[in-house]
Amino acid sequence: MCGIFGYTGTTEFSGLLMQMGDISIHRGPDDAGYYINDSGQIQFGLRRLSIIDLAGGHQPIANEDETIWLACNGEIYNYLELRADLLNKGHQFRSHSDVEVLVHLYEEYGLEFLTEVNGMFGLVLFDARINRLILARDRLGIKPIYYAWNGKQLAFASEIKPILLCPWVSRTLDWQAISAYLHLFYVPSPRTGFEKVRKLESGTMAILEGGHLQIHPYWQLESFLDNPGKAYLSFEDASAHLCELLKDACRLQLRSDVPIGAFLSGGVDSSAIVALTNAHEKLNMDTFTVSWKNAPEKMDERIFAKSVAEMYGCTYRETSLSFEDFDRLLPLLVWHLEEPNADGAYVPTYIISRFAREKAKVILTGAGGDELFAGYRWYQFNPLSIQRLIRPHLWLEKTRIYRVRSFNFPWQIVFPYYQADAADDFLREYQKMSSNDALNNEMAGDLKTWLQDDVLLLTDKMSMAASLEARVPLLDHRIVEFVAGLPSTYKLNKTDTKVIFKQAIGQYLPHDILQRRKDGFGAPINSWMKGSFKTTCLRLLTQGELIKQGIIDETSLTRLIYLSRLRQNWGWAIWVLLNLELWLRFVVQPSARPDDFRLSEM
Repeated sequence: MCGIFGYTGTTEFSGLLMQMGDISIHRGPDDAGYYINDSGQIQFGLRRLSIIDLAGGHQPIANEDETIWLACNGEIYNYLELRADLLNKGHQFRSHSDVEVLVHLYEEYGLEFLTEVNGMFGLVLFDARINRLILARDRLGIKPIYYAWNGKQLAFASEIKPILLCPWVSRTLDWQAISAYLHLFYVPSPRTGFEKVRKLESGTMAILEGGHLQIHPYWQLESFLDNPGKAYLSFEDASAHLCELLKDACRLQLRSDVPIGAFLSGGVDSSAIVALTNAHEKLNMDTFTVSWKNAPEKMDERIFAKSVAEMYGCTYRETSLSFEDFDRLLPLLVWHLEEPNADGAYVPTYIISRFAREKAKVILTGAGGDELFAGYRWYQFNPLSIQRLIRPHLWLEKTRIYRVRSFNFPWQIVFPYYQADAADDFLREYQKMSSNDALNNEMAGDLKTWLQDDVLLLTDKMSMAASLEARVPLLDHRIVEFVAGLPSTYKLNKTDTKVIFKQAIGQYLPHDILQRRKDGFGAPINSWMKGSFKTTCLRLLTQGELIKQGIIDETSLTRLIYLSRLRQNWGWAIWVLLNLELWLRFVVQPSARPDDFRLSEM
């Protein structure tokens, strides 16, 4: 796991490339490398977290005659199989690194070089023979790539902060992105909150050649939704095949030259990962669990996590967090998130990542299971579910509008820059899904939006803030492609969620784990808003950048406070604005890493 960074089209800024690397050091504290072409017009580098071939895996890395150069953030899980095939074709390797296969795959297959790759990645590749530069992101968007293009100069990186160091990239705010954030609690792709900075979307390449930047999808989830062959696959056969895919994904993702552990909540997804990786050979893996201090019993998952760890001979390790941690870490974590985000799960994700980093350098997580296998209750109990059966495509459009407004706060009365078309990027992803199975369409849309731009984003940013590599076996693209086209009745019924997933792993986990009710991983924001935390938030907002910059005025803020007291859940509106305020202070404005800021003392 690493951080890439670079730019094209200028030789003016001496030292800029090094500065971009320095601000990315948390993503790769072990090593740094740089490539500059002969003209100086192509410059990129990488901060490395060494995972495979610790001594020989230095990047950027080149082919035999050094005409193709590459830097890659991520892991190529099937690199051994790809390497063997390439050796048979006559390619010569310099190292035993997993990412070296990519330069040889490009030599062999050109722009089709990612077709057989199984992995998570955000990469830059430069072909000096034809002056072509490629950015590419993995199929599911597990690893990020950001870019800014002004028609002449391209800046790119695994994070936004290196791009903002480039003098030609402005920090102008994107009001459509911010309006979407107010409803969704995250910013949907390709927007970021900055008008000039974009996310490269999942399964996509950006190709800079001949002075033009073109964006090309190389993998599209919607193409796997309608598969007539799968419709005739029995539930039993489908679950058996799924089990084999799950086991193989876990096998591949255990490849590492450093210690691997697992996050373990006691829920079915993380428990399945621990079970499948240890079922046939006890690895004495470290597992890591986090809980809130003084949490209600229903939020305490430790007893379930410990039972799974003991069942498979793992070393169970737990830590806890409190409001004190929240108060102390919030400014720093907003700086790491870089995009407006109000998902309270980012704090516990960082705490458990920092805790795990004491024993492991790589962690396996259960991310993606709910979106892939219909784990959320809203799939069962959506109030428009009857329309799903009668008019699936009309239902999809209406239910998207319903869901996008699920946090139904009237932002337009307090936020003068609010844009009514804020949901367009979000809705567009759902409207691409046009199979005859409306629930599959909905879940595919969630994979392309909520999963990519919230769950995976905060998983990447919070784990990398702790210099920890997080892997997601459930999002092996073979699993996603297979499950996407299965009938939704295999995933969800009137009484249960994740039906086929539970059937596939049923032999490995006890009934009480398989049937546990899903609990959230976030922070108890509503409870805190009844106490001193709300006072702290209001003080920061009334004295903050939102008002100083005229984004909202004091009268509007007073109205918001009044409305939040009338409606039980509208304390969330204050939390959403607090995260936006901290983003303005520590990300939009040039800022050093805010290690010593305590929320209550700001």
